[in-house]
Formats: sequence, structure tokens, C-alpha cells
Amino acid sequence: MILSILMFEQPSSTSSSDVPVSPALASSAAPRPSDPVTVIADAMYNIVYPPVSNYFWYRGGKVPCHRAKSLNTLLLTIAASILSSGYVAGWSLYGAHLAGMLTGLDPADQAWVWESPRACMGIVLISGVSSCVLYYIGASHLETQFNVKQQHTPSAWKCQPTKILAPHLHAEEVRWGCINAFCAGVVGSLIFMRHLNSPFLRCHWNSQQPWVRFFGDVLLVFFWVELWAYCAHRFLHLRFLYPHIHKWHHRYTAPTAFSAFAMHPFEFIFFQLGGLTCLCIFPIHIMAFLSVVTYVAYHGQVDHSGIDFEGDLPWQPGTKYHDDHHKYFHLNFGQNIILWDWLFGTLRQNNRKYGEEVYVGNQRNCD
Repeated sequence: MILSILMFEQPSSTSSSDVPVSPALASSAAPRPSDPVTVIADAMYNIVYPPVSNYFWYRGGKVPCHRAKSLNTLLLTIAASILSSGYVAGWSLYGAHLAGMLTGLDPADQAWVWESPRACMGIVLISGVSSCVLYYIGASHLETQFNVKQQHTPSAWKCQPTKILAPHLHAEEVRWGCINAFCAGVVGSLIFMRHLNSPFLRCHWNSQQPWVRFFGDVLLVFFWVELWAYCAHRFLHLRFLYPHIHKWHHRYTAPTAFSAFAMHPFEFIFFQLGGLTCLCIFPIHIMAFLSVVTYVAYHGQVDHSGIDFEGDLPWQPGTKYHDDHHKYFHLNFGQNIILWDWLFGTLRQNNRKYGEEVYVGNQRNCD
């Protein structure tokens, strides 16, 4: 069941609506092809995501995925394989050589990078600025394509068509999102430089490591980061703590892509500790770690965009999953899988009462 809830892809003819289906509607659904593969796949899908359920499974969206989710999974696997092979480092060094950046230096001797304070500070600043710029470009692109170009048809793409974030809150989230993105790049590179001088992390770069082990590292990092995020997020929603820290982030009730990193600095650090603790505890390939955190950061922006995207991978819920968290508050605490919410009873249900003052444990049935 757990593997199924992560991996099963929605049948192509299934409605994209996330509203739980009544028995009458379920029985009147359009007929599907009757070939054995389709019949078995549909039967297993309906076991994992029962069409008659109080749960919102978040398998669809107004803006559909433009490629098959299985193809996206294959492309992601190929990209991760290239990263694990060591080719990226070779290409980077070759590019630096062509640009004349390694003149007078022995490419085999890399100690000059982290033993030079000037080189270290340059890398740290470049990392911070790059993180900030990429964050801004990504969020701006999403806003331009939908909030600007399609502003007159919000019902066709928006999770909350009747809500618009107040201009002063939007300006604030742009500012704090970029500040936190810059700080993440700076702190992350500082930690890495410290590790190069005096190793304390358990990460490694071994291009000879079997791919099976590399993908095992990817899964380990993914589930660790996802579980950390769920637990940290739910902790920040405790009654005694929520009004003082996490409520800041929840003022963006109709979030945009800039909302992803727009949060209290303590909260941002708390979430980032998930990745750091993983590097300190487990011996993992550094590219497995970077692949996962890049994936998480990308989907963090998409999930806060307010655009009703369908999940682009079999296990990835639609963006309405997190948008509902901003709309109804104390539910849907996960990031990129609904597994933890389903296991711990915090996944949105259509017969529960939700609200900012209705904390977990007080969400009674409203039948």
C-alpha cells in the first residue's frame, strides 16, 4: 500500500478533479478499455486511491502535465545517473580550462580552492547570489506565464480563483524569499568549505560507486528530508508555537511562487537542518543529496505558485495539495508525497472542519 500510494499514476481518462467522488458518480464513470493491462492497472489504482473516499488524493489539476509521468520519471533517472557518473565535474573543469580560469594551476591539485580565503569567499558569494537569482527567475517566470498573461481567466488555472495576494504581502514575500534564498546559498557553501578543510560530513564523491547504491542514496535522502519536513512542519503548527513563528508564512493565504522561501528565519533554518543532519548521519553520495534538494526546492516554488498544476511525477501530488494547506491551515503537512499525511491522519478529508483556530485533534467531523 505504501509503495502504491507513492508510485501509481492516474489513468488517463480519470477526471482531474480532486473532489471525493460519490457512489452514484463513481458508477456512472465513462467506460475504460478492457484489455488486461488496463483492467489490472485501473483495479490497482482504485485500490490505492478509492474513488469513493473522504480523502482528497490530489492526483489531478486544471493545468495537466504535458508529458507522461512515467516519461518524466525516466528523464529524472537519466539526469541523476549523469550526475552520479562524475562527468559533470569533468565538464566543469574543462569549461574552466577553456575560459582560462585555470592558467598556471595544476588541475589535479584542487587545494588552492578551499585553502585560499579569497577563493572561498568568492565561491560563497557566487553561491548566495546564484541561489537568489535562480529563485527570483523561477518565481517570476511562473508569475509572468499565469498571473500576468492569464490574469483575466483565473478560473482556468488558479487554485483559488477569487483570491489575490495583497500587494504589500507580495512585495514582502519577494523580499524575504530572496533574502532566505541568498542565505541558503551562502550558508550551504560555507558548510561545504568547512568540510573540505576539516571533514565532518559523511558525504562522498565516488564515481565508481554502483548505480544501485547511488539510487539507494537518493531514496534515503528523499525519505529523510520528506519525513523531517513533515515532522518539523507539524511541530510548527502546535497551538503554543504556531502564532509566534509559522503564522508569518500563513499570512500568504493565496500564495505565489515567491512564498516558498518567505518565512520566519528560524523556521527556514529549522527546515534546512533536515538536509544537514542527513549529511552528518549517513554516508551518501554528494550528488544524490544535491539532486534531491534541487528537486525539493523546484517543487517548493511550484507548489506555492497558486497555479493548479497536476503532479508531474507518479508520486507527486498536484499543487492544490499544498495550496489547501494555506487555505485551510492545519492539514497537508507533507511536501512531495501525501504518504505521511495519510499515515498520520492529517490528509484533508471532505467531512472534517478546518480553520486557522481549529488545530489537529480538534478537527471534528461535520457530517
